[in-house]
Formats: sequence, structure tokens, C-alpha cells
Amino acid sequence: MQCSQPDCTKPARRRGQCDAHYETWRVRQHAYGRFESKYVDAGPAREHVAKLRAAGVGTRRINELSGVGRNAIRYLGVTRAGRAEPSQRILRTTAERLLAVPIPAAPLELLAPSSIIDATGTIRRLRALVAAGHSQRSIADRLGVSQSALCDLMHRTHCTVRNRDVVAALFAELEHHPGTNGQARRRGMQLGWALPLEWDEDTIDDPSAEPVRARRGGRTDTEANRREAAALAAEGMEPNAIAHELGVHERTVERYLAVAS
Repeated sequence: MQCSQPDCTKPARRRGQCDAHYETWRVRQHAYGRFESKYVDAGPAREHVAKLRAAGVGTRRINELSGVGRNAIRYLGVTRAGRAEPSQRILRTTAERLLAVPIPAAPLELLAPSSIIDATGTIRRLRALVAAGHSQRSIADRLGVSQSALCDLMHRTHCTVRNRDVVAALFAELEHHPGTNGQARRRGMQLGWALPLEWDEDTIDDPSAEPVRARRGGRTDTEANRREAAALAAEGMEPNAIAHELGVHERTVERYLAVAS
């Protein structure tokens, strides 16, 4: 490829120009304050990638989200063969694509579906649905898995992000709708499994979190609590005061009121 400048037959080296014409152009752009290098300091991108990794986003997932090659991502933090230190300058476009990947606001937010994570929240959601009267057969049917696969999932210590997401979606769909299977409800009560509304959705995935046990024994009491919450709200009582009165999470009261409206 030849230099793009008229009457120049020298080979193009940078930005479509030969070395001499490129240098002339570069000096002129600097003088006008318009020069923008194709390369930038790798520091900000390196720090951003480190934060992504600290949030659980691995090299493969960063590659999928940014389109930047895995080796380029790795060389930001490690020394390449024959070099004394990691990359100090990278292409501006590479930096922009890496910096465009958001730091997840919540843990696990950007993980790949196949990533392996702690199964605590998934198990709690499944057990809560059983305790609310949904049989394992009906749950398995809704998830599109066999009962044996569901049973295995309920006893694992880890699961995939994909499994976590489908269970969480089903939980969100059914948490306000108690099931009709008395055997499932009795089993949940015997094993001490918390009901869906006894878990705070913001902490259900936290292994150290505990449910707030409501003063109720089953579906009838749940419906009674909903009616009472609606009545107290109509009288002007704030959700936090209603929660204290009923012995449940404030978020549970908000759910009661959302259903009532």
C-alpha cells in the first residue's frame, strides 16, 4: 500500500502515509492542538479490568462483553514474554471498549450463564415454593426439568448462573400465589423451610441472611395479613409500622400492598 499523499510512491506506514508525510501531519496537528494518538495510557483500562475481575467477571466474559481479545486483556495485567512489565500503552479503541463494560452493581450481575456460583439463594427459593404449597413435580414441570434433576439441584452447594436465573424467575412469578398441595406445605413446615414472603429479596442470596418468620401458619394467615396490611395502609399507617405490627419484613408489606392494589 502506497502513501496516500499525491505523487508519493513510498509505502504507507502510519495512518495511510509514509513516515515523512505522517511526521509532517503529526507536527501540524500538534501545533493546532488537534492531534489524538491512536494509543493511550493502559492504566485506566487495567484498573477497570481489575475491578471487573474483583466483581467476579472473568477474562472470557470480559471478552464477550467488550469484543477485546483475551490475550490483550491478559497482557494488561501480566508480563509478556521478552518484556519487563505489562503493557503500558494500548489502542484507544481497545481502552474505550474495555471501559464501556460496566462494573456490576450487584455481585454475579455480569457473569456468564455457565459460571458456577453458590447455590444458597436458589435452594432457598425452591424450598420456599414447596413450603408455600407447590409440589416438586409442578416446580420441575415449570422449570422444564425432571424431578430427579430438581431434587439434585435442591441439595447442591453450587449451581450455574443459568439455573439461578430460571429459578429466580419462577420464584418471582409464584411468590404471591400459594400452591394447593397440602403435602408439600406440610413437608415445608416439618422441615422448617421459610415461606417466600419471609425472605427479603435483597438478601436471599446471602448465606448469612436469615428469614423473618411471620406470625402465621399457612395460606389463610397469609391472606389475612394481606387484608390487614391493606386496612392499616388505608388508615394512613406507614409500611415500616405495618411490618412491625404484623411481624414481617417491610418489603413483605410492600408486596402485600402491591397485590392489594
